[in-house]
Amino acid sequence: MSAQTPAEVLHARALEARLPKPTPPQSRDSFELSEVRQQRLQKLLPKTWLKLKQRETVHILVLAGQREMEIWSEDGKAGAMQTFPALFARELTNQFFYTGGVRETGKDASLDVLAPGISVRVLSGQDQALVDAPSILGSVATQSPVDLVLICHGLAEAEAGVSPPAFVRQMEQAVEAAHAMKAEVFAVAPWLPASEPLEGSLGRARPLGDALREQAEDEGWMFADLGDLAAVMGMPPSDARDDAQRFDRLSGAWRSFFHEDKGGRFMPRVALHQRLGSVLFQMMLDGIAAPSVNFENTAAVWKDNGAGLELRCTVVNGTKEEQRLTVLPLIASGWKPSEAQPEVVLAAGAKKALVIQYARGKEEVTLEESVVRLPLLVISGSRAAVMTQRAPVQPVAVVWNPDTLFNQDKKFMVGGQIMSTGTEDVSGSWEAEFLGSKLSGRFQLKPGAAQPLDLGFDLPVDGELVRRSNLTLKVKLPGLDLTSTRPIVVARNVGLKQAVTLTPSTESAGRVVFLAQADKSRLTLVCDVNGPEMLLPTVDGRPAWQMEVNLDARSYGKRLESGSTAPVRVTGSATPGKGTVLPVAAWAFGTGYGAVFDPKVFHASLVSGADGQNQIQLVIPRSYLYLHEWALDNGNSQFGLNVRLTLNTSKGYQTWSLVPLRQQANGFGAQAVLELTEKPTARATVIVD
Repeated sequence: MSAQTPAEVLHARALEARLPKPTPPQSRDSFELSEVRQQRLQKLLPKTWLKLKQRETVHILVLAGQREMEIWSEDGKAGAMQTFPALFARELTNQFFYTGGVRETGKDASLDVLAPGISVRVLSGQDQALVDAPSILGSVATQSPVDLVLICHGLAEAEAGVSPPAFVRQMEQAVEAAHAMKAEVFAVAPWLPASEPLEGSLGRARPLGDALREQAEDEGWMFADLGDLAAVMGMPPSDARDDAQRFDRLSGAWRSFFHEDKGGRFMPRVALHQRLGSVLFQMMLDGIAAPSVNFENTAAVWKDNGAGLELRCTVVNGTKEEQRLTVLPLIASGWKPSEAQPEVVLAAGAKKALVIQYARGKEEVTLEESVVRLPLLVISGSRAAVMTQRAPVQPVAVVWNPDTLFNQDKKFMVGGQIMSTGTEDVSGSWEAEFLGSKLSGRFQLKPGAAQPLDLGFDLPVDGELVRRSNLTLKVKLPGLDLTSTRPIVVARNVGLKQAVTLTPSTESAGRVVFLAQADKSRLTLVCDVNGPEMLLPTVDGRPAWQMEVNLDARSYGKRLESGSTAPVRVTGSATPGKGTVLPVAAWAFGTGYGAVFDPKVFHASLVSGADGQNQIQLVIPRSYLYLHEWALDNGNSQFGLNVRLTLNTSKGYQTWSLVPLRQQANGFGAQAVLELTEKPTARATVIVD
């Protein structure tokens, strides 16, 4: 899709002007809160509520994804204080009559003495995903006072394929880290993207938002959903006659809040952030408004031996008026709608059963919970909402445990289970295969029961040090054969001076070999680049090479616990000489680190040989890895490690990896193991990707 023309921009502004304005949560003639609102704040944010009602300075820390904080303005000057967290804080200052207003943390601390206000500090960037939140809260977040941590993530996680259970676990760890620093938490699901195709982008992050809402309700967290389309935007009047026209009308209305650049990228305008700030404030006071329609008796039934799903649900009109609905299924969770009945007319209080067919998308669909979360776009008059259905997958669900297994010796066991999700007893058999080894068994389950699977395999003893292969599980029931596949990466523990061939992301005639060296004062990581036209100069000033290293340098016991790292990035030209070490995050070497790392203390270089071979080196000082026991010649003195090398080749930029994975690179489970010995053990890391 091309960038907007001036005429289209004017049309978008005119359309936005026609949209209904958001209703303030209460009249600004009074700064008093109702008893219900006071009780809600007292229950969910007791310490913050006490400070607000006593008009004491409140310190808000914002942890948000880079995309969640994007903002576009015509003058190009919009910054953090024009984004929705700061505008939410402004609503708080108005409600509680803070004369000091909203200010950015650290800009002028003396103002706190003159007049109470609300300070906002935003920590957002390329390497600050939700998985990094505990590391951030334990390091740079401690540099200033924190009363309330506002956490908004999900867009990048949805793109990376993070499952709803994994996303919720990451949020739980973030909440635990915030509580450890005596702060309260406001968990926020992200706004809806507007990229092409809209039927794919609108629903992409909704399963994560729905799982977060479910967990927040269970745990008693303060929660807001910026993906609640009905709360953010009303629909302009229209005489659209069918579902296609109604969807086009919604598309135009929603995209009027975004600026489309020449590359087809949609950036949120200031107007959207203004609405998001108001919605955040209103949901803090009142929670999420009840929808005018609801769904019940929701289930998803396997079709075509797992190649399709049939969503069955009943839509209920909870109002006293007739409703004409357009119900459009969206692409999400690896499923693409193939057949639906979009037009629904419901009398007051009436119900109607719906059946929607889905086909499996291009990527493999696997489950880490017994339900599939399928978003539906529901349009009724001036109201549109994306409502996510939590549908048990029937009659059985194959649920995987994706935990990374470290230091496996001879055998490993991947966790999984078969769950009976229907209303009748089920029985059948299963077969699993990995690298030619086969397992099998039978199951007989009552409704709601589950049977763990004994998926234990021998580690491969020959071949490559890092191997990626599929584990295939076939489940057979009368009339139904299901096949579920998970990529498994087996990475042998690597020793010092042991050469490992890196895996290219695309086909390449060249070769990159990695090895590590260590002594009492430094760790040296080396990549030898072999092959013609593997490292070419660039003509636009961009780097000819980039080396990214994720190094978990926590102590042995801590390294096996959850946590994250941030990549150390080094770049350089095709000319031999020193490389450039980019700024290094305080938690780069694992959760618990919190130092200031000077890039000048690292050493990076490119060395070229007479035979055309190139060698790229990165030297990390031992003093910066201060939490590691550093026991040389000991196989139990280990680092978590992944290395990615990107080169400007004759085919353009290509990347080679020590551990080729689809999952988030910063997670502690996305790494192989480096042992500080030249005689490594035969153990291995097993990663369920």
